[in-house]
Amino acid sequence: MKLLISFYYLIILIIVTMPVAIAAKKTPPKVSIRTVCQSEFVECLNRLPAELIKTKEHQDFWYVLKIYEFESLFQLNYTQRLHEATAKYVDSKNIKSKEFQFLTRIYHAKTQFAQNNEKKVSII
Repeated sequence: MKLLISFYYLIILIIVTMPVAIAAKKTPPKVSIRTVCQSEFVECLNRLPAELIKTKEHQDFWYVLKIYEFESLFQLNYTQRLHEATAKYVDSKNIKSKEFQFLTRIYHAKTQFAQNNEKKVSII
């Protein structure tokens, strides 16, 4: 009789814990913003606003996040959005990162080049 009761307790325990184990397996692992922004540009742009809110402006990681934003916009060919995003920082005096300053100017120049090419093509 005790063996039968123990068996029932074991079955109940398995039934109760199984949904928790299944739910734990279905939850996808949290992928870092660095990993996402290297190849999933739409997802990168979706996640960046939340990450930027958590990061103080003009700190090292903030500059990294902004470069991820610029690269995602460039890869997705969002020329106008990239132009607007970079224009704010091209001549800004409070940029502490020389690398960010350089890359911002490069991305901004690419948008100007793309806009000039679009104008030339539309004339033809």
